[in-house]
Amino acid sequence: MVTKGRVVKIIYDKENYIGFVHDGHLYNGYSGGGVFNNLGQLIAITSFNFSFDGVGKVCDFNFALRIQSLNN
Repeated sequence: MVTKGRVVKIIYDKENYIGFVHDGHLYNGYSGGGVFNNLGQLIAITSFNFSFDGVGKVCDFNFALRIQSLNN
């Protein structure tokens, strides 16, 4: 399945960029799936998602780990 989303937050470990939070729609069970840029290049692996359904607000954020951070 292909979905589109935006990077919402970049995650750092000390000084290294290790991943990001995005708002592209994902279903449970997609952990380990690829995240690709607009050129079709693999840039990250989906790690987990967080959903919250509050009063009048629905938040659905997905966390992805940068490919280069997985090599360390």
